[in-house]
Amino acid sequence: MYFIQEEKKWDAPLTISEVQEKYEGFKPLDYPRYNLIDINNYEKEEILKYKEILNKKGGINMTNFERLLIELIDEKAEKYKAEREAGQKNGIQKVINNMLKMKMNDKVIIEATQVNPNELQKIKKELKAC
Repeated sequence: MYFIQEEKKWDAPLTISEVQEKYEGFKPLDYPRYNLIDINNYEKEEILKYKEILNKKGGINMTNFERLLIELIDEKAEKYKAEREAGQKNGIQKVINNMLKMKMNDKVIIEATQVNPNELQKIKKELKAC
């Protein structure tokens, strides 16, 4: 599994020409630049669209780079999902906390937030522990 370090930017050379040794009297070879794709610079929808294109290509014709890119995309998608779920849970907990402060009963809280009774009890315990 590959891990993305969003705070670190690519700082390695982008061509072989940048690192090849220079010899007096010889012109250095001119190599093309690498195509650097930093998936952190793309919106979620763009990344998922590219993954769909790669998956359609799929199979034997897929390069190792494309397989790696799909793995990175999947990892990024999991991160988005985890962040969204954590945000939703945090939001629901705040609403439930406010409702409890307003002395609302469990039935009203369950109806308003659509949490199941067991989840409500779990949240109430977490809030008491804080």
